[in-house]
Amino acid sequence: MKNTKKTLSKMLSVMIALVMAVTLSCSVFSVDTYAASPKTQVNNSVKKLMKGVKQCNEKNVTACLPKGYKAGYTDVKTTVPGMYKYIKKANNKMSYKITKTSVKKNTATVKVKITYADGTEYCQNIIRLLARGMIDGSIDTSAMDTTNLSNDDVVKMMKAYNPILGKASDMTSATKMRTQTVTLKLKKSGKTWKLASKPSDAFTNIMAGDIVRAMKNISEDDMMRIIMEEMYK
Repeated sequence: MKNTKKTLSKMLSVMIALVMAVTLSCSVFSVDTYAASPKTQVNNSVKKLMKGVKQCNEKNVTACLPKGYKAGYTDVKTTVPGMYKYIKKANNKMSYKITKTSVKKNTATVKVKITYADGTEYCQNIIRLLARGMIDGSIDTSAMDTTNLSNDDVVKMMKAYNPILGKASDMTSATKMRTQTVTLKLKKSGKTWKLASKPSDAFTNIMAGDIVRAMKNISEDDMMRIIMEEMYK
C-alpha cells in the first residue's frame, strides 16, 4: 500500500508537469478596429479570445499575447489527445461576462467573470484508472522515476498513458462548474489590442480545463481513498 501511494504521487507530479509545460497563450491580433470606439475594440478582442478558448481554437487564441507566445491546444491534441478530448469537452461548457472595462490611452484593463467546468472529477478519474491498473496488474509503474524527468521523458510517459487520459474523459460528465473573475490587461499595438503579457496562472488553468488547479488539489489522502474504493469494490 505504501509503494502504491508513492507511485500515485509520482504520477500526479508528472501530470502537473505536463499540463504546466503546455503554454496556453497567444500572440498578435488581426482585427479591423477603425470604426469602433477604444472600449469596443478592447471588448471585441477579449470576446474573440474567450470564444477561442471555448472552442479550443488555436488560431484565435494565438492572437492575444506578445510575440513569442502561442496557444497550446495543437500541442496537447498531438501529444496527448486523451487529455485534449477532456479539455475540449470542458471548455465547450464555458460561459463568460465582461463586467468592467477601463481604457487609458494605449492600455486597458478588463474584468471577466468566467464560469467553467470543475476539473476535479476528471483528475480523480485519472487517478482511479491508474489505481485500477496497478491493482489488477495491467499497469506497471515499479520502474518509474519522476525525480529528474526531462521534458522528453514527460512527453514519452504521457503518450504511454494517453488511453487512460481519454478513458477518464469518457467517464467524466464535466457538469460541476466553478466561477472566477479574472483581470486581463491589454495593450494597443498598431491598430490592434492584445494582452500585455502572458496569461496569469489562474487564466491559463481555465484555458486548460481547470486541470492544473484540480491536480494540485488532489491530496495523498484523496489518492488513498480512491485506492481503497477500488480495492474493496
